Amino acid sequence: MADDPAATVTRKQEKRERRERRRQRRRERAEQEREEWARQEQAREDREREARERARDEQIGNLLASEVVEGEMLMDIAEYISEGTQQLITALDGLRESLLCTPRPTKMRREQQLTLSPFIQRTEREPRRTTAIVSPFFATAAHSKKPKAAKTPIISPYFYRDPFTQLPTPKGLSFTLQPSGFGLIQERIRADLFALVVQTILWNQTTARAGRPVLFRFLTRFPDAMTLERATHNEIFEIISCLGLGDMRSTRLSQLAAVWVSAPPCPERRYGRRNYPHHVPNKSVKSKEFLPPDDPREGWEIAHLTGIGPYALDSYRIFYRDTLRGLQDDHFSNTTPEWQRVIPTDKDLRAYLVWRWKQDGWKWDPLSGERTKIVGEE
Repeated sequence: MADDPAATVTRKQEKRERRERRRQRRRERAEQEREEWARQEQAREDREREARERARDEQIGNLLASEVVEGEMLMDIAEYISEGTQQLITALDGLRESLLCTPRPTKMRREQQLTLSPFIQRTEREPRRTTAIVSPFFATAAHSKKPKAAKTPIISPYFYRDPFTQLPTPKGLSFTLQPSGFGLIQERIRADLFALVVQTILWNQTTARAGRPVLFRFLTRFPDAMTLERATHNEIFEIISCLGLGDMRSTRLSQLAAVWVSAPPCPERRYGRRNYPHHVPNKSVKSKEFLPPDDPREGWEIAHLTGIGPYALDSYRIFYRDTLRGLQDDHFSNTTPEWQRVIPTDKDLRAYLVWRWKQDGWKWDPLSGERTKIVGEE
């Protein structure tokens, strides 16, 4: 007769439970044995440490009792004192931590303690009395204050001009540096258009102090666009890499030289620049679009070159465009000088134009381009 399936399942379940109980008892016995072994080991280590300490204390006592202590005996005594000091420091650290962890009684708790105690009577403190009488033996506050010393200027007014404005022409430069009245690099290199254009590219995201020596080394090595076009990328990169963005600048200068050689700037050819000047809507012309001589739209002689942006165009118009078109001072009777038509966005060019307008007796607004006559001394 076959067994009942339910009874079979019950027997298997009981067997599993018995096996699990046996395993649990074995685990508990093993855990107890480990704990007992750990207690025995700890007790043995404590006994050995106490024995070593007693032996060392006896040895130190004998050494201190003796009349002569030298050599290794001094080392043992020093080690003993050091260990005792360390134990004292450890005990004090524990005391300090316990004090820090103990909450300080708050104002409300102190008030409750004073209220509950029948032996303490709380008295209100009288407010401090103040008098309005000022002693005649003391000077008033207005006379007692010391005058503030004048702040020393960071830059001496006697050294207003940048030493660069007096720097002679470096050896090997193909042109002569011009005198500077305000202190801009463009004032000194305004005799050479190629130098002005290269300067605007090197000045991108760098400072004038860092860019000046690099600019002169570059112009000494590559004095014109023809020489720059024959140079390799690595030759250009070696000179300008210290300014950062070396690969981008080197590529841009190589492309600039190639366009310059194929179509050098001249007064007969003008090229458009979309949305320039910024203060005049100029959306009818495309960037680098050639404009015929009879085209009334605004165009610039260097707008077709690679790397030419608003800063380069503003700088070119202020310092060189009249020279390129052959307009001298005697031609300005019927023509407005180009620099007077420029409203730059660069802070240095704005400051230069404010200074230059002031030399002619005008106060110029760099945002609107409006000017007012200076009356008297301002």
